[in-house]
Parts: sequence; C-alpha cells; structure tokens
Amino acid sequence: MITGQILFLIFTGVWLVFELYLHLFYNRKVTSSNKEKITKYIMLAFFVAGTLGGRKLPPNFHDNFLKPFTFHRYLCLPFLAAAIVIRLGSVLQLGKSFSVNLGVQPGQELITTSFYKYIRHPGYLSLFLGFCGIGIAFNHIFATPICIILSFTGIYIRVREEENILLNHFGALYREYKKRTKMLIPFVV
Repeated sequence: MITGQILFLIFTGVWLVFELYLHLFYNRKVTSSNKEKITKYIMLAFFVAGTLGGRKLPPNFHDNFLKPFTFHRYLCLPFLAAAIVIRLGSVLQLGKSFSVNLGVQPGQELITTSFYKYIRHPGYLSLFLGFCGIGIAFNHIFATPICIILSFTGIYIRVREEENILLNHFGALYREYKKRTKMLIPFVV
C-alpha cells in the first residue's frame, strides 16, 4: 500500500476509535422529558450510506483509491486531524455535560466559551470534517460527493433535533446564543 493510503488509514483509525470510545462510555443518562435517541441512528445510517455507498456504487472505486496520493488527496489528512482535535476539545470543554445521547440534565449550564463562542455544535463540525476528509481521500467523482452530502445530511438532521431540545430547555438564553453564533461552520452556517 502507498504512503498516502497508510496515513489515511492511521488518521481515520484514530478518529473512529475515539468515536467508538465516546459511544461506549459517554451514553450519559438524560431526563426522559427531553430524551431523544432516534436521530443518533438516523445519523449513523447516513454515515454508513455515505461511506459504503460511496465505495460500492461507483465503478472502479477500488482501483482509483489505490492510485498514489496527489497533493489534493493529502488534504484529507488535515481534515481528519482537525476532526480529532475539535472533537476532543469539544468533549473536554463540555466535561460531564457531554453525551452521545441528546438531552439536558436539570441544572446543566449552557457552554458558550472556547469553540462554543463561535459555533454551537463543534462536535458535529468535527464529524463533518472527518467525513470530508474521507470523501477527499476517495478521490472519485461519485464517491466523494456521496460521502460528503450524505454525512452532512445526517449531521444536519441530528443538529436540528438538538437545537430544539436546547431551545426548549434554555429558552431565551439559547435564542440569544443562536443570534451571536453559527450552527456548524464559523462565520458561514
């Protein structure tokens, strides 16, 4: 295997192991009045469809992926590195408030510093960056957009549900926070 593919597999492996760790050990219990789990599975379905569909549907994907990495394909590595750093930073900043399950605990505070000063959902931004990195590494006219578009769709569905839960819990405080921050991408969306 060529160096680019090896680096891609290392970065992707670290990212996926970290995500698996979060899903195994950060399923914090939330109150039943604001608990929501289905979008986690919807998001996962879009991720699987994006990565596997991107690999299985287009012709010659495997041969194309094994071609030597060019400069633009190496751009997948900063995307994957950013995904790891931003996800770790957002988890650490949320501390005991972080969970892979949507919901808010009584007495939980709204975090609005560091990453959260600029965007409301840096954890989801990290997921999107990771899937953009995977899509870039695919280097395929069909596989790349399938991976990126489907992963973004899954993330967007999940974010909208989380926004509703946070708005219901924090009310005016969250509405004000929404006015001064972007949802996923600083200064853009």
